[in-house]
Amino acid sequence: METYEVLYGEHHPRYAYSMSWIGIALAQTADAVEAMQACRKALDVYVASVGPSHLWAATCHEGLALSYARQGDTRRVEQHQAEAAVILQGVQGVRATGQIERLSQALARVRSDPSGH
Repeated sequence: METYEVLYGEHHPRYAYSMSWIGIALAQTADAVEAMQACRKALDVYVASVGPSHLWAATCHEGLALSYARQGDTRRVEQHQAEAAVILQGVQGVRATGQIERLSQALARVRSDPSGH
């Protein structure tokens, strides 16, 4: 992680890519606060560098949705799930259906067991 930051700086999409996947991993292991911070930082970099409708921004919204699900914040889960779905539909069209369904299933698992056990 530090290698990307040193090589590219913290405002580069490659750095954001690492942050987003770290955030998703943390969201799946019940560290919601750190997950949100990583995904939010990555999303900010993506919006500034490649735009808000890029596939990578959708990944950040997915991570944020999972993080908010861990905290039981249904409104924000739905907000970020919808943002991810809109981006995915715009980028991938019909092919996005499977990815959107997988996100819905992951969110359902998190909602049923927010502790991650």
